[in-house]
Amino acid sequence: MLCICSNLRNKKVNVKRVDSEIFLNNDKVDVKSVFFQKCSGTYEFFETVLELNTPWNKKDVIFLNASWLKKASKNADDDELIENLNAKGQEIFEGAIELTDAFRGRVDGTFEMANIYFTNNCLIAPCVRLFRNLSSLEAVFLERMASYQKDFDITFCFDSEVLTVNSVTRKLYYKTVRKLFPVNVYEGGPEPISWPLVLKDKKRSPMTWLDVHKKYGANEEEADDDDSDWDEESEEEDDDDEEFDNAVESGESEEDEIEEIEDDEEEIEDDEEEIEDDEECVHNSKRMRTE
Repeated sequence: MLCICSNLRNKKVNVKRVDSEIFLNNDKVDVKSVFFQKCSGTYEFFETVLELNTPWNKKDVIFLNASWLKKASKNADDDELIENLNAKGQEIFEGAIELTDAFRGRVDGTFEMANIYFTNNCLIAPCVRLFRNLSSLEAVFLERMASYQKDFDITFCFDSEVLTVNSVTRKLYYKTVRKLFPVNVYEGGPEPISWPLVLKDKKRSPMTWLDVHKKYGANEEEADDDDSDWDEESEEEDDDDEEFDNAVESGESEEDEIEEIEDDEEEIEDDEEEIEDDEECVHNSKRMRTE
C-alpha cells in the first residue's frame, strides 16, 4: 500500500506486510504498537500511527496516511473505494488499535482543529502529528471555565513541561474529558494560565500542582469567597452614609427650586416695569399731540 509519511516531509512510503513483519520501503521496522483511523465519506485518509522500538529515519513515531480520493473517478463507487482502503489498511496492520472516541481541539503550536484520541494511555492526533505518552502525566488543568464561555482549554502537566489543547467545545466534550481524566484535574476561572510563568516559578521554588492551582488558576467563585468578609457595622455605616447623601441631595434640590421661583418672580417684576414704561410713553405721546 502506497502511503505518505507526514512527519518525513510527506515522503512516499510503500508499506507491506510479510508474515508478521511490517516493511517500510523494504526496511523491516521494529514495531511496538500501531494505531489507525478509518477513512470515510467525510474524511479522506486512512491514517496509521506506528510507535517503534527502534527509530526508522531517526523517527520513533511514524505517521502514515493513504487517500481513497486518489482513485476516485466519475464511474467509481465512492463507498466501495472507502471500504477497500479500510480493509487493505487493517489487513496490513493486523492487530492494530482503532482510534474511535475523540474530542476536538487545536493542539498548541498548530493551526487546525483536530480529532484528539486518548487510548492506550497515549494522546494521539494523526492529522497534526501528535503522539504523547501520558505515563508521566501529573495533572490536568481545565482553563477558561466561566459559565458564559462556550470553549475551554486543556493543559496536560508533566514535571517540567506542559501540553495545551485549545478551543474544546464545552457543550460537546466537557463530560468526555472529565471521564477520560478523572483524577488530579483542576478547573480554573475565565482567564488562561500563563504557563511559562508557572513553570519558571515552579522551578524556582518547590510547588505542588494544587499550589499552582491556588495561586494561578482559582476560579471566580473561590476568589469571591476569599474576599467576602461581611461586616454588619460597616454595612450599617454604609446605610447611614447613603441616608445622609440622600438628605443632602434633597436639600440641594429644594434650594434649587427656591432659586428658580425667585428668578421667575424677578422676571415678572421686570416685565411689569416694562409695561409701565410703555404706558407712560403712550400717554406722553397723546399729550404732545393734544397740545
